[in-house]
Amino acid sequence: MRTKLIPLRDHLVTITAKYSMFLDGNDIVLTSPPEDILATWEEMSGGKVVIGSELAVWPYKDLRGFLEERAFKKTQGLSPYISIDTGLILGKTKDIISILDTVIDSVPKYTLERPKSPVRIIEDDVGLFALNLNDGAIDVTIDYMCDIIVPIKSTMDHWFEIVDSKFHLLKTNRTPHIVHFNGHRRIDRSRMKVLSAPLMGVTKNKCKKRGL
Repeated sequence: MRTKLIPLRDHLVTITAKYSMFLDGNDIVLTSPPEDILATWEEMSGGKVVIGSELAVWPYKDLRGFLEERAFKKTQGLSPYISIDTGLILGKTKDIISILDTVIDSVPKYTLERPKSPVRIIEDDVGLFALNLNDGAIDVTIDYMCDIIVPIKSTMDHWFEIVDSKFHLLKTNRTPHIVHFNGHRRIDRSRMKVLSAPLMGVTKNKCKKRGL
């Protein structure tokens, strides 16, 4: 079994920190200190583990109805983000470990239930969380309103503004603490380059090109 949730779980069991936050990849910009992120988590989650949200349903299109209905109920239809993104996992360390154990242990079950799905899809972290959520095996808070993290891949330019190095999401009237430039297309990388500077308070690029 090669799901990347296994090394995450194996690391968490070695630490003593009461709280843990997992961020997926190096395409992340934090615009707030940890204490502000933790305060928002406590206010929005009621102590539950929080994972991020996403616009596109992947990898299981058959879960779209379940995810849409759940998101609508939780936000009264105020957010376009209906799916999940495990680019953020935040909560009490012991609770995260418990959830990861449940999700990892479910791989054989879904391998049997979905024999036509490739191994890489069955073991995908987003897919595993979605399947377990659908089956009621785990209970997490999804950051539909982007209180903590916003997924740039599915965020239109007219949905937000950057003011004083803060990303304000007009679509949900939230100012997330973390901007996740998820996606691998050239346009996603380009947006990261363009938006990273104002998010980090850089007003002028002092780098000069040098000949080799």
